[in-house]
Amino acid sequence: MPLTIEKADGFLVVAFQWTTTEPGFQTATFQELSNILEEANRSPEIACVLFTSSGRSFCDGSDIRSFLNPADLDELNRSSRVYFDALINSQIPLVAAVNGPAIGIGMTMLLHFDVVLASPASEFRSPFVEWGLVPESASSQILPELTGLRNAFSIFALGKALSAKDAKSAGIVSEIVDHGDLEQEARLIATRLAKLPRQSLRKTRWLLHQKNSVDERVALENEIFVQLLHDEVTQKRLSLLARVMKRGKASRQSDPHRRELLENCDVSLFQSA
Repeated sequence: MPLTIEKADGFLVVAFQWTTTEPGFQTATFQELSNILEEANRSPEIACVLFTSSGRSFCDGSDIRSFLNPADLDELNRSSRVYFDALINSQIPLVAAVNGPAIGIGMTMLLHFDVVLASPASEFRSPFVEWGLVPESASSQILPELTGLRNAFSIFALGKALSAKDAKSAGIVSEIVDHGDLEQEARLIATRLAKLPRQSLRKTRWLLHQKNSVDERVALENEIFVQLLHDEVTQKRLSLLARVMKRGKASRQSDPHRRELLENCDVSLFQSA
């Protein structure tokens, strides 16, 4: 299997290890990644999953040989759909450290990620029409929403490649990070996510990936908001915040120029809550 799994402190690391015999996604790859995501979502210990690559490319797409045997296409289609569903319906955030080319599914799957870091050498291409195919992974809907219809058409039909800078401008990439710092920065982000309240993090991720009307979204947000107000972790954090704010108000009354308490109130105050 062209990937390794590492269980870090509060998150998983999935590292692609593409080889000449397994240069891209095959049926077994889809199945293995689907299982990993499903198990991670079931585990209360896992806050997020970080995808990286140990090679020169992040992902060159599917193994083309998988498309050439008609007898295997039904199983390939089924396993890829299960994987796309696992990405779309994941309750835990997905983080990617893109260190080189992300082609085909290597690019389109990133549209379902929550944080995408990319090195300056990374490149994003999905020339599906050139391959005689059409976009997958709901990218025909998501990419035009991000880049506009004409840019999406150029990417899919004319094979337009996006640099890391282009991809950041389009909203596909969150930040550009020097190659030598890429994985370390991605792990720092995963660690930050792992320190956040699990239920709040999962519900926020789920909300952001839903497609609703404004009225439906307001009702859904209110329902989950009230649920979390009854959550023990949320109550501890709100109690701590109330104490901090009370102390800050008292400090400002005694010294109007003293604002350090509230200005320096960050997530580190809540790590034990």
